[in-house]
Amino acid sequence: MFIAGLVVGVWTLEQWRAEQDRLAIAAHAEGTVTSKLNGRPIVSFALANGDRVSFTATVGRDDYAVGKKVDVLYRPDLPSDAVVDRPRARLVRSVLLGALSVAVMVFGAYVARAARRFDLEPGPSA
Repeated sequence: MFIAGLVVGVWTLEQWRAEQDRLAIAAHAEGTVTSKLNGRPIVSFALANGDRVSFTATVGRDDYAVGKKVDVLYRPDLPSDAVVDRPRARLVRSVLLGALSVAVMVFGAYVARAARRFDLEPGPSA
């Protein structure tokens, strides 16, 4: 169990590092929800050169009313591959995965200690 928690912790750190790399190269823009498609918001935003780009967001269906302003992250070389920026969701995901990792490691250490104590106890006398 301890090893499983350690693996989750390493994976969480790697995901966080990769996310920081993506954020470092991402461009930011302010977008507007222009409509909805199958309940998902369609967001439109302007590039630095003035071109408008629209994309269907993969975020919550009810949280984004038409006309709502949202922060957008996009790759400068591929602006159609944009996402709604949700920094709180990124933070919560990292904190929850980190807490899960620590909890599993602590539980694994407890089980290992209990098993060791059980092995060291003298058995019943015959």
